[in-house]
Amino acid sequence: MLQDIVQQNHATGINNSMSTKTHVIYNLRVDQDGEIAASRGEGFSQEEYSKFKHGDERIARKYGRKVANLLLKKEPMLFDSEERDNVLLAPFAYKYVPTAAANMSVHIVNTLNHSLSMQQIPSVGSLHVYKYTYDPSIEHWFATRPLDEREAILSKISLTMDSSRVEGRNLIVVDDIHITGASQRKFLELLNQLSLKSLIVIFLCKMRASDAKNPGIEGVLNHKKVKYIKDLYEIAAAGALKWNIRVVKFILESSDHMSVETFLSCLTDELLESFYYATIANDYHFEEKYKMNLHIARSLVTKRGLI
Repeated sequence: MLQDIVQQNHATGINNSMSTKTHVIYNLRVDQDGEIAASRGEGFSQEEYSKFKHGDERIARKYGRKVANLLLKKEPMLFDSEERDNVLLAPFAYKYVPTAAANMSVHIVNTLNHSLSMQQIPSVGSLHVYKYTYDPSIEHWFATRPLDEREAILSKISLTMDSSRVEGRNLIVVDDIHITGASQRKFLELLNQLSLKSLIVIFLCKMRASDAKNPGIEGVLNHKKVKYIKDLYEIAAAGALKWNIRVVKFILESSDHMSVETFLSCLTDELLESFYYATIANDYHFEEKYKMNLHIARSLVTKRGLI
């Protein structure tokens, strides 16, 4: 894995004098039965991953703790400093509505800081890298595109962050899955402009290269458990639903408007209101295909007196 990222660093011109490492929690492959499984019996569940991608905080917390514990085990020297803000953690870029990886990152930071505080070590800080797109709907269908199309899409996207917080510090970058590596290379281009002390990239999952050639493989993973609006009820009923880009757009893109209205009507005021504001924060109100379900959400928040 370290060899992979070093090769990508040469390709993007990133500073190779910087200490750079990468880690993967679950190395995935497609087995002979066509099922996606982790190598070496790593205990990966497609169903859990699908629920995680659709806002299940129970799974985000589980994954976050797993990543944090790996960091504490594999990179103890990273935290061996009395300097404050020495280590920052950033999920891969998003605009305003968080990704599943961003929600997971909250639990990574919380778990790390709990452990570090017990040892009287300065806490890890959080960093938001912003992504500005030319098309507000690309996050949903990006996962279905082959490598050349992904790179063409990413070439039209701009990333930005508060570089003054990062200069001379150790940065941990987290994403939920590595398929083609296109998003990672885009991020490395941004990091090339900075003087980092070290860079650690962590992927929750990495698909075997031969299987990653199938552009639909990510969609298979994402929708193993959550295929229809009705599949969200259990997550919401358990009080575990937290909005991310994927689940917000999953609802907005549904052609089953009656199911959307029924589901949104069952949500608490807090969840309904936050869903509505998430849809407009990322400019989804400009998307013609989202307008019907956005109208449903707007009508419901208005009816409840939430706006």
